[in-house]
Amino acid sequence: MKIAIIPLALAFASTAAMAAPATGTINFYGAVTDGGPCPIEVVDPDSGVPARVELGHPYTSHFKNVGDKTEPRQFALKITPNSECSIPSGTEVDVTFNAVGSPVGPANDLFPLVAGDTSTPDLAISIRDKTDTRLAPGETSARYLLDELAPTLMLFSAHYEAISTPVKEGSALANVNFVVNLP
Repeated sequence: MKIAIIPLALAFASTAAMAAPATGTINFYGAVTDGGPCPIEVVDPDSGVPARVELGHPYTSHFKNVGDKTEPRQFALKITPNSECSIPSGTEVDVTFNAVGSPVGPANDLFPLVAGDTSTPDLAISIRDKTDTRLAPGETSARYLLDELAPTLMLFSAHYEAISTPVKEGSALANVNFVVNLP
């Protein structure tokens, strides 16, 4: 079995909204990879177009208790068969998301934010698979049936979750690696 390991710059981005002055931050995203046996892209599940996963700009007041969450945002991993990527009929794969850094949260089952002087230390990322099962770092997702001829969208969702309160303002960026086990 071949394993595709791709650093996922799932750029979960947010900066807290402020009343004044009107300032902001620009986050630049990207990654360089050596590829793999099959093209895998992070895409918007509605359009299939490559996209960052935007978790929005929630207010600190949204998080009153540890465990409070934002609404989930869907994203998909798109696998496209081509001349270099042959997918046998009936192939099912699973995905493992890995934390960049140590897992966080009361049960160590959340993905940490990128630490920094302007980052909020009070939020983390939760990822769920198509069955709405929370995937802790290192856990394997539900299996996804791949189409042997057309691109397949493997659906996931993510949201911010409070790991301590009160939540302080700041950037909320995370990088998460993923592994797709391909035949």
